[in-house]
Parts: sequence; C-alpha cells; structure tokens
Amino acid sequence: PLAHERFFRLTRLIAWIFPFVSMLVIYPLSSLGKRFLGEKNAIIPALLYLCLPNVLLIQLYMDQTLYPLLFVLVIWLIVIAVDKNAILYSVMSGLLLYLSIFVSFSLVPAIFIAFLLIGMHGLFAWTGHSASIGKVSMTAGNLWGYFRLGLGVLLGMGVLYLLFLALL
Repeated sequence: PLAHERFFRLTRLIAWIFPFVSMLVIYPLSSLGKRFLGEKNAIIPALLYLCLPNVLLIQLYMDQTLYPLLFVLVIWLIVIAVDKNAILYSVMSGLLLYLSIFVSFSLVPAIFIAFLLIGMHGLFAWTGHSASIGKVSMTAGNLWGYFRLGLGVLLGMGVLYLLFLALL
C-alpha cells in the first residue's frame, strides 16, 4: 500500500479508538463520585465529563483523550489505596503516575494531588472529622500506614524510572 493509503487507514483506526479511550474514564469518575458524593449523586461527575467539549467533539489529540484517563486513574488508585490501606494499590498508582508523567509532563500536578490525598486522609483520621473513616485515633501504627502508602507511590515511580533508564 502507498503511504497515503496507510495514513488514511491509521487515521480511520484512530477515529475509532480515541472515542473508546475517552469513555474509559467514566467508571473511575463514577466510582470517585460514589466515594465522595454518596450513592445518590455518584453519576454527576461522569455526566459532567460527558458534557465537556473535548468529549463531545472527539478531537484526535492525546491531551483531549488520554490525559484525563491517566489523571483520573491515578487519583482513583490513590483513593483505593488509602481506603483499603493497601500497599499494592499504592505501588500501582506510583507506576501509573510515572507513566503519566512520561507520556506528558503536564500531568506533574498529579504527584502533588496524590500526596495531598494521602495527607488529607491522614489529617482527617487524626482529627476524627471524616464520616467515612469514623473515629480513628492517630497512633504510630496509623501514621506508619500513611507513610507506607506514600512510600509505595514513590517505589512505583522509582521502579518504572529505573526500568526506563535501563531500557532507553
């Protein structure tokens, strides 16, 4: 096939893939909505996302399709890691966070938001103001748990960094 035929096939394939990728963010958004807004209002963030021009117009740019998915997945994994106090989700979020930054440096604020989420959850647990946490006393074990989650994020980022450094 000629070059222009290959280009036409590629653009046609992208025209089918990009809308699918941009819709993958709906489940994590509704899951985050359920976590923070309750069962009744869980669908609101997903509906607002569907009303955004970059979703409605389906532009064939990565920053309109892939970046929202990567950002929301990182935040979703951090919230799951904090809720379940699971180091595995923390490491997975670190891996995805580094991959997101590798894809686009404009996703660097996700690092600060990830650690802010862990820190705010710990602060609310310490003061006892979160309804989802209940009255949890901040002991050295709980403090270590939040520190461990932060280390898991850094470990995931570091592993992928070393892998990319070795391969590239």
